[in-house]
Amino acid sequence: MSESRPMTLVYMLAHARREPFYIDVTTSIGAAHLRSREIIHQRTLARQAIREAAILVWYEECDSEASARARADEIRAWPHPWQRRLIDQMNPDWRDLDAVCSGFPDPIPSISE
Repeated sequence: MSESRPMTLVYMLAHARREPFYIDVTTSIGAAHLRSREIIHQRTLARQAIREAAILVWYEECDSEASARARADEIRAWPHPWQRRLIDQMNPDWRDLDAVCSGFPDPIPSISE
């Protein structure tokens, strides 16, 4: 009998294409969505202006938590244009992948320039 492992994802949240991305590791897309809400709440408490909510714009499945953390560290070290290219390859319209995966009808929120 094989033992199933929980899915591990590296993901990026964004609120603008030109701004830094939040890169982290999680076990589900839903958990990434919850993390985006936590970030918004923390910024609100710190009285930082929030123009737009951060949305899930990219993710990648990994075999283990260790490989996901290594991949996240690798992507964090990349220059911003490289990170943008990675998102463009998977999600050229910069749509909210949490909404897409959840089956929300169009229009799906997206990130503008």
